[in-house]
Amino acid sequence: LDWFDQQMQALADFDLTVTFCFTPEHLGIVPNHTSAPRDLAGFAEFAAAMVRRYAPALGRAPVATMDVMHGVDAVDSAQG
Repeated sequence: LDWFDQQMQALADFDLTVTFCFTPEHLGIVPNHTSAPRDLAGFAEFAAAMVRRYAPALGRAPVATMDVMHGVDAVDSAQG
C-alpha cells in the first residue's frame, strides 16, 4: 500500500478516475496482466478496499448512470 499511498498523495490536486483494469500475473487465470482474476471475490474485496481508501464518498463527482451512458453513445453515433 505504500506505493499506492505515495501515488495518490502526489495526485491529490487532480480529479481522478480510478480503473481496475489489470490483474497481477500471479493472481490471474493465466499468468498475464490482462487475465481475469482466479478469485473474483478476492478481487472484488481488493477493489472495494481501494475505493474506500482512496475515493471516499465526498460528493465531489457526479455518478454516470446507464441513462447518461446511453445518451453519450447516441451523441457519439450521431457525430460519427
